[in-house]
Amino acid sequence: MIVYWSFLCSSLMALFFAWFSGENDSKKGFFTNEFIALPVYGYMLFMIALRSGVGDTRAYIYLFEKMPSSLSGIIPYMEENTKDPLFFLTSSLFKCLINNWQIWLALIAMMSGMLLFKTLKRYSVNLSFSVFLLIASTDFTWMMNGIRQFVAVVLIFYFSKYLFNNNKMKMLLVIILASMIHISSVIFIVALLLDRDKIFSKKMVFIFMITIVSTILIQPIISVVDNLSVNSTYGYVVDFFEEDDGTNIIRVIISMVPVILAFIKKSQISGMNDKKINLYINLSVLSVCVHIVSTVTSGIFIGRLTIFFSIYNLLLMPWLFKTVYRGAEKVMLYYMCISCYIVFFYYQMVIAWQGLKYISDILNLYL
Repeated sequence: MIVYWSFLCSSLMALFFAWFSGENDSKKGFFTNEFIALPVYGYMLFMIALRSGVGDTRAYIYLFEKMPSSLSGIIPYMEENTKDPLFFLTSSLFKCLINNWQIWLALIAMMSGMLLFKTLKRYSVNLSFSVFLLIASTDFTWMMNGIRQFVAVVLIFYFSKYLFNNNKMKMLLVIILASMIHISSVIFIVALLLDRDKIFSKKMVFIFMITIVSTILIQPIISVVDNLSVNSTYGYVVDFFEEDDGTNIIRVIISMVPVILAFIKKSQISGMNDKKINLYINLSVLSVCVHIVSTVTSGIFIGRLTIFFSIYNLLLMPWLFKTVYRGAEKVMLYYMCISCYIVFFYYQMVIAWQGLKYISDILNLYL
């Protein structure tokens, strides 16, 4: 647990250093935002890459050990594992070349981590704040738990330029590629339908209302499906939905923070008519919608889909504080947000996850 607290403390130090040095959005000079944020992010990524027993890491190690170690075994293996073929094919090829699960895990972490950092560097107006949000929201744990899905998430995130430029065909191709890594990526197709010209538009209100209605109807629907799926292939999914208590309401409230901050300044943001920012906000609204649905369904199945949309909050929050909030209002809300995220970090790590242990055989750490 102390490792994760070191992530948070180092990101806070970088955040305040950037704030007080006046370089919180500067692209020039020696103490640039990248210079301040990179050591924190690099340290976090290093520790994640060398883990050996956090989250579902052990399950991935077992998965790697079951993969063929010779090229002749790949075809039969792929015939048995048709789900997420790109991930399993590349992983099998890797094992044939380098039969070492530690290097495999480290490589996945480094690749997804670097893609994420490059995207944040490209679009964030305050990189230190984005890194802090990544850690304080506990989204960094995706690189240790749910790593296959997170690879798909960061791949889509990295190619967001196609979404921002309204190049739907290229974005669709990226989604299809990502779905071959993790099938849940198809959920992002809905992002192609979002309004780029308006925020909180009638279309988004309609989507929000549909979400609320679905939360009311979802349990009866599951009961009906349960009756239809007895002894079927999908029966275990229904059973899991019924056993899962859903996403914790505190996480839902946290997901609403960027939306609320944007709604307060709705008129000012609408006047700017920045299509990229409009998408940030509408994606954040969509994240809230999926979070709400997941509270009464499955925090694991449905709740995990939110990351495809909530990752854009790492760009939206810094932009809001840099662009539309000023003076005493900005300072007050800025520190309130930081405080709330620290409290949430404590709640998620200590109470909800009961102290997520960090295990690294190579570093001989069991904390």
